[in-house]
Amino acid sequence: MIAGFPLVAIVMLAYLGFDIQAVLGDWKMAAGARAGSVTSLALKWKFILNTPYLILIAWLGFRGSLAVEDSRPGRRNFQLLLLAALVFAADILLIFSNQQKTQLPLSTVFSLVVVNKIVAGDRTLQDPETDPARTSRRAALFAGGVFFLVQFALEFSGLAYGAMLKAWPSNLHSVARFTEPRLVPLFLYDGLSEPSSNGRQYVTYVNEGIHLLRNNTRVDETVLTMDMVNPFPYALGRRPATGGIAAAAYRYTLSDMYRPSDERYFGTADVVMVPKKPALPEEYFDGFYRIYEPGLRERFRLAAESDMWYLYRRK
Repeated sequence: MIAGFPLVAIVMLAYLGFDIQAVLGDWKMAAGARAGSVTSLALKWKFILNTPYLILIAWLGFRGSLAVEDSRPGRRNFQLLLLAALVFAADILLIFSNQQKTQLPLSTVFSLVVVNKIVAGDRTLQDPETDPARTSRRAALFAGGVFFLVQFALEFSGLAYGAMLKAWPSNLHSVARFTEPRLVPLFLYDGLSEPSSNGRQYVTYVNEGIHLLRNNTRVDETVLTMDMVNPFPYALGRRPATGGIAAAAYRYTLSDMYRPSDERYFGTADVVMVPKKPALPEEYFDGFYRIYEPGLRERFRLAAESDMWYLYRRK
């Protein structure tokens, strides 16, 4: 894990031109915005929701400690119990700061650590069958192995299912298709949650925006979109504007206090696309639009519109 982190970090920083100051600035902005949207009640609720995981890893830590008992009489090795507590605390802080409900990656790794530690200790025993910690050892091996394998299987099956759908798409007759050649290979299926940001609704949203841009802008004009993401520069093969934000969400990645200034946000954009029906949920879009609407009207004028979009051109 330690070796993997710098490898991934170097690749990502190379993509970002090693602009570490900008990366740290975005992290600070997101941290400040998110800190204003979390509450002690939310932390308590997430703790309660993940209590079954706490019980399991505490039990694993206890059983694992018994299974790798110190050789000194009357002394036991409770390092695994301490590690279990630290791991769970780190996982809770992770999902709390990342606005997730569950999924504890470190707890899954902890179960593998316990299993490995027990197996390593088992190999040093002359007669494992007569060891007084045999029951604890077997119970911890079974529970830890099952916990890790179930979590691993869920993640792996998700990747495998995605790869299978990519290779052999299903129900193509019911899938709305993008019109731009660059986007044609992408298939978006309708989902049960946030219908505006997936499936047919989002494909229609992008297609209509592209049609409006092709009819009202030149190929050398840069485009900014006031929504979570800006799909149009890539879709149209245009040079992106300097400015904007990678993933705009009010009180999640930006807030009234922690945000790019109007000058930084609008940057060098020649055209700004404003959705009438944003893909971003209302609670994330309304505050974001309220912040930047005065700057939008100060710098741009309404030039065209469609059923789903307003197109603003720089004054």
